[in-house]
Amino acid sequence: MATPAIYVLYPKIVLDALSVSKIKLIKCRRDFMIEFFMLYLGIPSRINFLELGRYSLFGEQRFRQQFGQGFDFFGFNKGLSMP
Repeated sequence: MATPAIYVLYPKIVLDALSVSKIKLIKCRRDFMIEFFMLYLGIPSRINFLELGRYSLFGEQRFRQQFGQGFDFFGFNKGLSMP
């Protein structure tokens, strides 16, 4: 079965938004955020730490730890809306 085009393009879109918004992330955190946004698109039910851990390669605890750290969602969304 072929992968839908959005799942191929979305990681690049996320990386571009992160670079435009000038959010400084180490590689581990950057890969985590790409994984999170991909899961956000694909999980059909409620999105919580348990569901994120169920559908991901990462465990539930990793999501809890990563979201304990701050992330500039406003800057990220602003980067996504920039042409």
